[in-house]
Parts: sequence; structure tokens; C-alpha cells
Amino acid sequence: MATANPWFGIYACVTRTSVSGRVADTVQNITAAEALDAYTTEAAKASFEEDRLGRIAEGFLGDLVLLDRNPFDVPESELKDIVPEPTVCDGRIVHRGRV
Repeated sequence: MATANPWFGIYACVTRTSVSGRVADTVQNITAAEALDAYTTEAAKASFEEDRLGRIAEGFLGDLVLLDRNPFDVPESELKDIVPEPTVCDGRIVHRGRV
């Protein structure tokens, strides 16, 4: 299954389990904070855009998403179920979610 949903990847990084339930291992797990960093700050560095992407800061593009729950407060098993609410790209709302 191919998807653009980053929460499946974050779930896999943290639990080392595929969405279908296959466990890869339990040695190389990373934290939710490390996974989110990989999908934001580190992804911006990988595309040589760390001067304008990857974090919320003055002078950066206004890309952010509000989530239906806090990824640091949910059980790891629920990371894959997180749903985006309003999504903002370059300062414009591009997805309104359920709100």
C-alpha cells in the first residue's frame, strides 16, 4: 500500500511495525519526537531547504498542520490513526479537516 500519510511512517519508525502488523524488530525503534524531527527538520535538510522549511520560525514558509490529538500523548499504537485537521501551506489553508 502506498500512501502520502506520514503517520504510517512515523508509526513504523516508533513501533517498528508495519500497518499490516508485521514487526521488523524491536531494537531500532526511535521516539515519536525523533520520528517527527525526521519528517520535518531532517527532511528539510535532505532537500537543502532548511533555511525555509522544517520548522515554525520567522522567515520560514507557513506550513503546519493541526492534529486531532497530540502525538506525544497517545499510545504508540495510535500514531497511525492521527488525523490532520486544518492544514496550512505557505500561509494558506489548503485542507480544512473536520473543523
